[in-house]
Amino acid sequence: MKAGLVCALALAVAVVVVVPSSVNGEWPFFPGPNWLSHERSPMPSIPLAPHGSWVSSWKSMGDLADSSDEVEESEAEAEVLPDAISGPLGGNQGTSWVDFSPQMFQPSFPTGFVDIFGTGLGRPLRPFVPWWKGPNVCVEKKEVDDEVPTRKDNTGRPDSMIVMSKEGTGVSVTSSAREETGQASFQLFSVCEQTELQYVCTRKIRKNGIRKTYTEKYHCCHGYERAQSKPGCVEARMVSVLETISEMGGSDFAELVRSTGLEEKVSEMNMTVFVPSNMAIREYADEAESANQVEFYVPPAAARRRRQIDSGLYEERADDGTSSMKDIVLSHMTSGFIGVEDLHDEQVLYSDNNNSTIRINVYPASNINERDARGRMQHSLMGGKIVTANCACVGNKEEHTNDEEMRKNLGSRRATNGVVHMVDRVLVPVQRTLAEHIASHPRLSKFRALLAAHAVRGAAEKLMKALESPNEALTLFAPTNDAFDKLTMEQSDDLYRGKSCTMSILDHHVVSGTLCSAAVPQIPEYIAFAMSRQGENLRLEWLEGEAGQWKLTLKGSSEQVEKTMVHDMDIVATNGVMHLIDSILFPVSARQVNQALQDSNLTMFGTYLEWAGMTHDLENVTLFVPTDEAMRKWADEEKLDLEAGGEVLTEEEGQKVTDILVYHQVTPMINSCDMETNQVLATKLPNQTIRIMLSSSDMFGIGWNRATVQCANIVSTDKSACNGVIHVIDKVLVPPKGNLFETLASTPSFSMLTQILKGTKLEKELSDSNGVNGFTFLAPNDDALGRLEETQIEKLMEDKTWAERVMSAHLIPGIMCCSSVRTPTPWPFTRQQLVGTLAWDVILTVHRDHKGHIHFEREPLGRGARVMNCDLTATNGIIHTINRIIFP
Repeated sequence: MKAGLVCALALAVAVVVVVPSSVNGEWPFFPGPNWLSHERSPMPSIPLAPHGSWVSSWKSMGDLADSSDEVEESEAEAEVLPDAISGPLGGNQGTSWVDFSPQMFQPSFPTGFVDIFGTGLGRPLRPFVPWWKGPNVCVEKKEVDDEVPTRKDNTGRPDSMIVMSKEGTGVSVTSSAREETGQASFQLFSVCEQTELQYVCTRKIRKNGIRKTYTEKYHCCHGYERAQSKPGCVEARMVSVLETISEMGGSDFAELVRSTGLEEKVSEMNMTVFVPSNMAIREYADEAESANQVEFYVPPAAARRRRQIDSGLYEERADDGTSSMKDIVLSHMTSGFIGVEDLHDEQVLYSDNNNSTIRINVYPASNINERDARGRMQHSLMGGKIVTANCACVGNKEEHTNDEEMRKNLGSRRATNGVVHMVDRVLVPVQRTLAEHIASHPRLSKFRALLAAHAVRGAAEKLMKALESPNEALTLFAPTNDAFDKLTMEQSDDLYRGKSCTMSILDHHVVSGTLCSAAVPQIPEYIAFAMSRQGENLRLEWLEGEAGQWKLTLKGSSEQVEKTMVHDMDIVATNGVMHLIDSILFPVSARQVNQALQDSNLTMFGTYLEWAGMTHDLENVTLFVPTDEAMRKWADEEKLDLEAGGEVLTEEEGQKVTDILVYHQVTPMINSCDMETNQVLATKLPNQTIRIMLSSSDMFGIGWNRATVQCANIVSTDKSACNGVIHVIDKVLVPPKGNLFETLASTPSFSMLTQILKGTKLEKELSDSNGVNGFTFLAPNDDALGRLEETQIEKLMEDKTWAERVMSAHLIPGIMCCSSVRTPTPWPFTRQQLVGTLAWDVILTVHRDHKGHIHFEREPLGRGARVMNCDLTATNGIIHTINRIIFP
């Protein structure tokens, strides 16, 4: 019984899932109308002026087969195999498999469910039909020859195996065959994406090094709009562009069109118009009047009278070079039908005002559920994204009260002879590059002089070319003259002479891409990040001031305490946008060394660098800087009063401190990623080197995650400073007194050991300063040797062969700092490390006990020794003091 029920349920699931695909537009057993074979309603006879390289094809869905020969030919050339180009289509549109034919993609099963438990057992429902398969939907096709890159893509894959993907509704399929044995290669990438207004499928094919992109875009034919809850589009109620402008809340702009003599142009030509709201026009009029510019806003009645008096009043350009009212109105118009679905990021349109530019930008909306203080910034038809035209928000901010008002206030509407987009400010003519804005702005004279000074030297040549190029898209945060006045005389001189990483500072004021103020949500405590050309993040944040006034602020780094104010925002250029700021932005990498040390709480080392007069002359340097605690510990050992300052030091003490400071400096700059184990670096102290060692703290000893320099732990790395990098260490590096033998001989506690080593071959080994890998010597002190029997001591002193045999078991090839000995773990097989010695038959195990003491044990049997003092450095190795001699 139970088995029968299980089988019935399994059969029911199978009935729901297994549904055959459509054939030639006909569903084999689904009743109901065939949505795919409809005829489109007659189109209005309006000539189109498509934007860009789109080729418009006014065909219904049933006519698509007639226009497929060209694409089918391309597919045949690419030798696309059916199994290699089909894949699942994600999303919620009911389509599960993709057919890459030029016709519409056919769904293989509907989203409806079969009623297996009700009265309609076994009778399937009507198939789901996506809206873009319905009537009055037109297709536009575009074919582009792409350049084949010769470098790897940003995933690190060579361009012969590029994998592309796209989030959201769509499919990503990559097929690749490498060029082997003379065979041609092909690639196919396809993605489909559905938005509120269109369905776009993009295919990329490559054959024999030639890459092509085919794009098919499905949207409502002109004169039609999306129908709710059913496929296709329905006839829209459309009026002329001028009437649409008035209906959408742009009556003042419509009056400006009439008063400037442009009514006939707007009525007869196909165009797209970005219309400022009435409020935006009045706000601009107030600003223009206060700046003694052209009188912009004219009430309708007065405008008609004035037009009768002097019809040419608004057609003349002002004597001071400012734009006339007619120029400004024309700057909002561009030819052709450009719907909101056609707008994309960094798109440049050319207006009817002497080709002044309109730059479109699309920004993602914030994922915070708080309301933006400026109102609704997102465009209703762009999925919550923020769309700007010359940094003016596209779309209406007013709340919708009913369906009719919502339709009017969507922010973008089609008209009989064009498209109207509402914007929240007046678009002033844009005909200057960023470089030209800098050259002409009265508040940027000092910034202009700084760029010129370094352009002459060649340092800023690349930046200046970018600011001048019309093909770039940049955001410039330009420091005003007031920003330069905040610098000290020394800072200003260094900046102009290039001694303070001037190019890093200049690049830190430039962001690739156009970043309008609208892209930063006006929400309390919301921080937006933008990466500068220098490679570090800028932090942008709106702050609410007095009387509800919001101000945009900027920080050049997380260490910057005071926020920089953005005063004049959104000065649009043909190649980007400029914002004026009241302070110079210093990236972390451009800080002076003393400032970087202070920010990292390394004040004592920084204080003595300044005392020694070294901070200003550091260039291309790596600093290994001890912590303040390590500096105090060393000062106590040397009986120096560093807290009192360098002025109280004697000449001898001052020289000792100076040598220590220089010994911690290495040229050139070495970041942590450039460090290698057993890497020997020359310091600025003559004839002195330091050695970097890498080790693992992993219980299995896999990988390197710990670094030492002269056996001092590197506790923090890569603190950037101007012309240098800082690595923090946990103890002061003291220059060695000599090689291993000289160090032993000069240390009183090793007097007996020195006598034993004299005359042996090991004396030469320990005295050799040219050893590449160095040695680690386990040195028993006089106390350890004193515990031996007299006969044992005598034999070691007199029998040099025996002494060499015993002491070889204490000499380990390579450098083994105490910090490289792993901490104890509960796993027995990971507690010990094996090390070889110069004695061929002696292998030592080393481990750290639960108290942290390090032990070297004789293998396989025998007593070992404990390390009493670690890491006495010599020019060719290190010495660990042990409490017992290790006999072979």
